[in-house]
Amino acid sequence: MTADNRSWLARLFRRSGNSIPDPVDPCDDPSMESDVDCGEVRASASDYIDGEATPSLAHRIKDHLGLCRDCDGWVKTLAATVGFTRDLPKQQVPDSLRAKIRDIPRDN
Repeated sequence: MTADNRSWLARLFRRSGNSIPDPVDPCDDPSMESDVDCGEVRASASDYIDGEATPSLAHRIKDHLGLCRDCDGWVKTLAATVGFTRDLPKQQVPDSLRAKIRDIPRDN
């Protein structure tokens, strides 16, 4: 992982330094409650990573990630994948491939 990706991930999770610590407890601990469930976190993860989640939802997701190891790891992995993809050099898609994609039958 490049230094740019580490700092991008740290900014996303509002944590400083090169290491992103594990959350305190998994969300199945009944003493730890969150305003958002795992399904909502995973459904909204792309918006959260892209900075497109509402401030309220982003805050609730961030709180949940501090409680749930599973979701924290899942969102970190998704965020790293997005970061690596953003770092890839842009490639021109060959016209022959574009034509093949256009010719794929669509389910209506």
